Amino acid sequence: MSTTTATASRALDVPLGAAPDGTPVSWRLADAAGRPEHGLVLGGTAAGGTTALARIAAGAHTEGVSTVLVDVTGKSLRGWSSLPVSPTTVIGDWEALNGWFDTLLDTEDRDPLVVLVEGPVSLAVAPARWVDLLRRSAQLHVSVAARLYTPELATFGGEATLCSHLTEDQALILRLGGVAAALTARELGHAVREGDSPRPGLGVYRRGSESRRIEVTGL
Repeated sequence: MSTTTATASRALDVPLGAAPDGTPVSWRLADAAGRPEHGLVLGGTAAGGTTALARIAAGAHTEGVSTVLVDVTGKSLRGWSSLPVSPTTVIGDWEALNGWFDTLLDTEDRDPLVVLVEGPVSLAVAPARWVDLLRRSAQLHVSVAARLYTPELATFGGEATLCSHLTEDQALILRLGGVAAALTARELGHAVREGDSPRPGLGVYRRGSESRRIEVTGL
């Protein structure tokens, strides 16, 4: 993934929030070789997931990278309309998503793109197509950030490969409790206790085997 402001000599990171000591914490769109990176934003309703995706979108726009917001249920779109950042393209139903896949997967010589997925339904309706996109993301110059509520396999349409692609690079784990926390510990290797993140935007950011506390900053 290359842009006018990012080269193969440095990773493409965008601001996400700050650690308790004030150190900035970033979301990675591409590594130093230009390979797109992907990730999950995990957390319950009102945990700050939409704000996190909006931060990623704002950072991508600053770097000259276009964004696509995908929510085939359309439920999140009202919340996005009140935010000070607007995705370049919005896909709000299955027919539009299917057509977008047809166009995107047929074009490899294209500008970089960040895809923001709101909720599990948008993944579950077309898991095989998402797997195809992620497998070819380096050629397509596409980075995917998906906001989900738990890391259960059913959330990924039963596709273990889709789960693997989206959890390998990074994850932002927001307010979780009970079963969701146990699943996160099992699937992502990071234990989050109930009550660890008592207010929206507080959580843990994991990249590879390293993790750190974070507060996602507002726009």
